[in-house]
Amino acid sequence: MDIKELSNDILINLVQANKEAKEHIIKSKSKSKKVQYDLLTKKVANETIEEKESIEKMEGLIDTKKIKEIASALKDISTILKEIKEKEESGSSQSLADAIQESYKKRVGENDVDK
Repeated sequence: MDIKELSNDILINLVQANKEAKEHIIKSKSKSKKVQYDLLTKKVANETIEEKESIEKMEGLIDTKKIKEIASALKDISTILKEIKEKEESGSSQSLADAIQESYKKRVGENDVDK
């Protein structure tokens, strides 16, 4: 897989993420309990518990957390592509995996990567 294919795949995923930024997942749970008593023994004769859970997707305001994640991904891609271009211009070749690892080390810090 070359860089152009990878960047196309990433852009497709970013477009999809941007479309999903307006979608919110809403979960709701309800629980009901029905108890029948025996009048002669004055004890519980039958007990039924019903639990319902529903999950819905709804559109609303854009989730800023998702926008920040998209922006961060774009910044990382830009940094990696710049590093690869600089290496190619200086005459040394670097694989995409090496460029990603080097960018990660710069972002996180050399000491944190080895732990």
